[in-house]
Amino acid sequence: MEYPWKKIIMSFYMVVSFPFLETVVFLCLGETLEKDCKPHMVHLYSLMLMVIMFLMVFFRNITLLGRKMMEISYYPSYLTARIIKLGGFATRIEGSISFNFVVGGITKIAVCIMAAANGLKSMFNFPSYRTMVFPAAFLALAISVTLYSSTMEMFNFIKYYAIYAIPFQIIIPLILWIAGEIYTRRKNKAPADQKSTAA
Repeated sequence: MEYPWKKIIMSFYMVVSFPFLETVVFLCLGETLEKDCKPHMVHLYSLMLMVIMFLMVFFRNITLLGRKMMEISYYPSYLTARIIKLGGFATRIEGSISFNFVVGGITKIAVCIMAAANGLKSMFNFPSYRTMVFPAAFLALAISVTLYSSTMEMFNFIKYYAIYAIPFQIIIPLILWIAGEIYTRRKNKAPADQKSTAA
């Protein structure tokens, strides 16, 4: 505990805002769940599994690299995999980390494009989100060309991203959740009032 509380809290929030609060994007997949499924339990179990996996990766990296090396490296998991040697046959396994990065990136891009397509469908009142997938993907491609000029710039932006993402990860989802709860309760209350007046 050699660091001040302010730095610990800010570091905690930066870690929470970048991987964990980004799970709000997966809300667009809620309509794909079965009707008898409880979505909050799916989210809770997935979040718990993700926390366990991230903790395992973090402890693996910090025990092999150390604190200083983790602070200066952009991809500590890749660097850790480069130095792992299991006997004489399992060496240079950093290709598996590269594969994880590629598959994870493709999955994240697909979910984000699907969320954008759902949002555009609701905004323009289209019957299906499929008509908006190509425009959303094309817009993401156009923005990605000018977003960052280097990896260093991308990692330097993370400290600003924690503040920039507050409305999109916390405020807007909370407002939509509260509005949805009010709308659902009013909708359920209206038929009950009609039945009582009819009786």
